[in-house]
Amino acid sequence: MKGGWDGTYEIYKGMKALGADSIFVGHEHCNSASIVYDGVRFQYGQKSSTYDRYNSVSADGTITGNSSTPAGAHPLLGGTVIPISSVDGSIGTGYICYAGDPFNFEPEPEPVEVNGLKMSKDNLQAGKEMTLEALAFDDTVNAYKLTSNSASAKYYFDTALAAQYDVFTFAVYVSEDSSVTGTEFYLRVKPDNTLTEAEGSDGKYIYYSTTSTNPLKKVTKGAWTIMTVDISKVDDTCTEFSFMFDAGAVVWFKDIAFTEKLEDTESGETTVTVNGLQYGGVAGTSELWIQNDQDGAARGSIVAEEYTNSDGTKIGAYKLTSSDLYQKLHINPALLKGKTTVSFSILITEEATDTSGNATSEFALRIKPNQTENVLPNVQSGYVYYDVNASDYRKVTLNEWMTVTVDISAFADECTEFSIYLIAGNNSAYVKDITVS
Repeated sequence: MKGGWDGTYEIYKGMKALGADSIFVGHEHCNSASIVYDGVRFQYGQKSSTYDRYNSVSADGTITGNSSTPAGAHPLLGGTVIPISSVDGSIGTGYICYAGDPFNFEPEPEPVEVNGLKMSKDNLQAGKEMTLEALAFDDTVNAYKLTSNSASAKYYFDTALAAQYDVFTFAVYVSEDSSVTGTEFYLRVKPDNTLTEAEGSDGKYIYYSTTSTNPLKKVTKGAWTIMTVDISKVDDTCTEFSFMFDAGAVVWFKDIAFTEKLEDTESGETTVTVNGLQYGGVAGTSELWIQNDQDGAARGSIVAEEYTNSDGTKIGAYKLTSSDLYQKLHINPALLKGKTTVSFSILITEEATDTSGNATSEFALRIKPNQTENVLPNVQSGYVYYDVNASDYRKVTLNEWMTVTVDISAFADECTEFSIYLIAGNNSAYVKDITVS
């Protein structure tokens, strides 16, 4: 009974004296409550339209009142039914009949871990219709899916990070169902002219397009593309570092990283940073080390260097070489305890041969204690062999990066060795993005 027109309760007392036990009103927009006071039920009817204000319900059960439906919520619209007996006029139990099924929410997808810099929904531009989800892209790769329903929607990165580092890298997949044509997304850096044509920018934006002929900004729809941006000119005057999207964009991201090339003032040599676990060289202590399990020696070398992709982009990777048989890059097994997944990217430049010149597997995984096929597919006494002649997930394509993801959940706590294994002498591989999650 909103308002002060019955401030002395005379009308209410009169209705009660006549035997009224329920009082109904049509609706009061965001108030559809039903309460019993002094033996009388006060009942507001359910709002039946989106005119003015109305209630909405979110997936977590939160009910809010507003003049628009919050993102991901459903409007609570319908009508309140009060059954009245046609025999004696008694009132039965009331109920609300909702339009549609506002409480039917799809279950939230299980959260997944994505390699590289973590993207947060907090960094989406306020007021823009965008969604950001960490999802399984396929059976082996997790990625961030960003969908934009609004022009000029943005995702912001921390400008302090951009100012600290010299290189910005990311892997991007433009979905086939993205309705954007031409420029799929942009990199915006402020102030203007921080990045120039040398970095692929027009002074404001780097336009990433499927039709570009410039390898610095060409992406491919329906395939992963690794992009590298020289941001050495970005400093603490930077006021914005963001991805920008047009309406209809559907884009996946992973392996996002800010990295740096540091100058050694004594030698003048450039140190290349490699994403993921770091090589330290101390067996049993470092995250990564190389060692031969026949005599404990390191039969070959490992060095961090820039690898130049076929599109001209450069990325930091460990070059692992073998000067004799059985060279291994070990991942510290202590890092595996309590984890479920090991992932890395590897590139083989030429087919491997043994000391007699016969073809052999390009590389293998060595896992101890030995695992069986009911734990890992195609494992042979603790070895998984990857080869150019394989016809399944172990197939190697020369000069192309392949991502290897291994489910270690069944043996992580007992594992005593997990290594990337060059079987042949005079062999080499590039390895990067080694992670345990």
